[in-house]
Amino acid sequence: MAASERLNQWLRDAHAMETQAEQLLDGQRRRIDGDPVFSARLEQHIEITKTQRERLDRCLERRRTSASTLKDTAARVTATAQNFSGFFVEDEVVKGALAIYTFEQMAIASYLILEAAAKADVDEETALAAPWKFIIEALDTVVRDNAAHKST
Repeated sequence: MAASERLNQWLRDAHAMETQAEQLLDGQRRRIDGDPVFSARLEQHIEITKTQRERLDRCLERRRTSASTLKDTAARVTATAQNFSGFFVEDEVVKGALAIYTFEQMAIASYLILEAAAKADVDEETALAAPWKFIIEALDTVVRDNAAHKST
């Protein structure tokens, strides 16, 4: 497989990942009661996720390809299963936060790979679409805000 096609494949994977993230975050947000700060952060993250998916759409379009309907659908199904798994535990919010954190670690690694592949394919615009630094900064803010909220 040519490097250019591999990059397109990884862009489609990232698109599906953002689709899964939106569904996962929205499912968590709908079930969180009594924690307006965490709920607001999830809503903010959902909007960022939608923006990122749109950015990936533009990269795919510029590269004359498109997202994979099959991968996006599989991602939605996976997120639904992840959200259902929370119904069977007492500490659903904590388990949900753990799932989101784990998912974000995968997203960071995926975007590091995507960034390197885009640079290798001399596609700086796609390389700039990888928001892994933002993900790390956003996670730090969420944890600090939530810890401050819980201590008051």
